[in-house]
Amino acid sequence: MNGKKRWQIAIIFSITVHILLLIFVSHQINKWLPPPVPLPAQEDIAVFIDDTEPVDDNTQQDDNDNAAPPVQPDSAITIPSETPAAQSAEQPEPTPSTKPTQSPSVEQQNPQPSTNNKKKRPQRYSIPSLKGVNLADIVDPMHPPTLPPLIKKVEFTPPAKLLASPHPIEVEVKYMIEADGSVHADISKSSGDEDIDDAAIEAISAWRYEPSDKPYPIPVPYQFRWPPAE
Repeated sequence: MNGKKRWQIAIIFSITVHILLLIFVSHQINKWLPPPVPLPAQEDIAVFIDDTEPVDDNTQQDDNDNAAPPVQPDSAITIPSETPAAQSAEQPEPTPSTKPTQSPSVEQQNPQPSTNNKKKRPQRYSIPSLKGVNLADIVDPMHPPTLPPLIKKVEFTPPAKLLASPHPIEVEVKYMIEADGSVHADISKSSGDEDIDDAAIEAISAWRYEPSDKPYPIPVPYQFRWPPAE
């Protein structure tokens, strides 16, 4: 009786051990196995079925009858010309057209007067001023210089546009007498009109004195008046 119980206990113990072992293995098997490899996602392929209507045999036969006959391989094929017949004829080269001669413009027919054609103004010289100058430093007071004799005198005449002017004209010049008797002049007191001043310079520059050994040392003043004093 005791032996039978021992066998029963041994069987129960063995079954219990196996059950525990299965439970343990079932919980640990995920850790022992390698991780599963993910499969690529499969694309959904849509399949469309075209429900075409059946073609009538009579319609297909009519289409075949109306179709153009196939070209035989050995038949001659005409290749059209690359250039049209209308363009095949040589076209005459265009002759260069003669450019029309342009008529001269108004400015070319009537050119503007050049600035170089302006009236030539008489030359003026820089004459030293005696203002604030001691004449004793220039000439000997005991032997003052004598003005050389005037051998040519040109009268002053104002421009024609001012000859009939009711107002008197006055212009003052100063000039130096060179050793050869020529005169170099400048305006010391202007008349207010450039043409009058130029006329005074032209008149005094035409004067001539008797030549001497040396130039006259000091400038000589002179005043022109119009109408001249009687």
